[in-house]
Amino acid sequence: MSAWMKVEQAQQHLAAELAAVQGVETLSLEQALGRVAAESISVPRDVPAQANSAMDGYALRHADLFECDSLPVSLRVTAGMQPPSLAAGSCARIFTGAVLPAGADTVVMQEHTELVDAGVRFLQRPEFGANVRPAGHDLRQGELLIAAGRRLGPVELATLAACGLAFITVRRRPRVVLLSTGDELLQVGQSWRPGALYDSNSTLIAAVLRQWGCEVICPDIVPDRRDATRAAFDAALAMQPDLIVSSGGVSVGEEDHVQALLQSEGQLAFWKIALRPGKPLCLARWRSCPYLGLPGNPLSALVTLTLVCRDAILGLCAQQPTRLLPLRVSCDLTRRTGEREEILAARQGDGAWQLASHLSSGALAPTLASLAWIGLPAHTQIVPGDQVDLWQLKDLLSTAWSPEAM
Repeated sequence: MSAWMKVEQAQQHLAAELAAVQGVETLSLEQALGRVAAESISVPRDVPAQANSAMDGYALRHADLFECDSLPVSLRVTAGMQPPSLAAGSCARIFTGAVLPAGADTVVMQEHTELVDAGVRFLQRPEFGANVRPAGHDLRQGELLIAAGRRLGPVELATLAACGLAFITVRRRPRVVLLSTGDELLQVGQSWRPGALYDSNSTLIAAVLRQWGCEVICPDIVPDRRDATRAAFDAALAMQPDLIVSSGGVSVGEEDHVQALLQSEGQLAFWKIALRPGKPLCLARWRSCPYLGLPGNPLSALVTLTLVCRDAILGLCAQQPTRLLPLRVSCDLTRRTGEREEILAARQGDGAWQLASHLSSGALAPTLASLAWIGLPAHTQIVPGDQVDLWQLKDLLSTAWSPEAM
């Protein structure tokens, strides 16, 4: 258990351990934002169901313009009405979105016409089918609309609404119990005391997990005692979670009781990965429940959660796999890496990315100031001008869905 596990191997273990939740519920579209579709949905009818006009203008039979350049107006068609058929040798005044009358096949925009005694004169000959949206122009009946596992954003919900679908079946949210450990921690709002730190990690981790679609429960801070740690784990298990997450206590210090407890009473898959910051990342089982132990330093916790655990947790939410690849950018730094991959807060300089002002696994300020990380492989000498991996934090925190994942 002492060897460092490569990040890719840790990601594979996480994906295998965190199976997608199975429970479902049916919600209205107003309630379904951010949820994950539980089943695939096909288009129930063509959208639009009938051909309509893309312009304000005049609908006509294209062949009628071969012998003349003007036609009488026999109909006036507004949006929302079902028009009668168009009489041969005539045109219809039509407005954007109005159903095309039977017999018409082309619309001439009003800017290309002029009113004359005989009706309407057409100043230029249109192409056949111009300015007509045919039935099924947007969506075809029977084609896949929403794939199971797709995250529902505003566009997905609007597309469902365009099909007249008021409800959708979604996966339930995974329940996560988030434990913070450490005698030094104070809950936000408590009076500060010497030697204490406010618990920012639970706010950070809970916000990320909720943004990804989890239901998060945060019990009281767990003291640095083995019996208190065991009791907190058992109490978390009684809440019937899909995952227990903790922050801190997974390193090798004498007061790191989480790792020691899991070594002796749990089922430990790994607890060290070849990443800096973020080495003490732990995957285990407590009784029957998967457990994820994040480092106690806030930057380390954020790095491991977003770069190592993201796809597995989205998979727990039953979202389809995503393909979030880093950008390749030019850097302006000199650095030699050791046995672990390195993640460093970075900011954009003149033509190349530079390191943030200071680097510490206990500091969030560089990330707040830069909102970007560069990744350096192990055993590598980096010099100015080299290409490196870049992640924008906003992308890592998103639930972006890729059509390539289908």
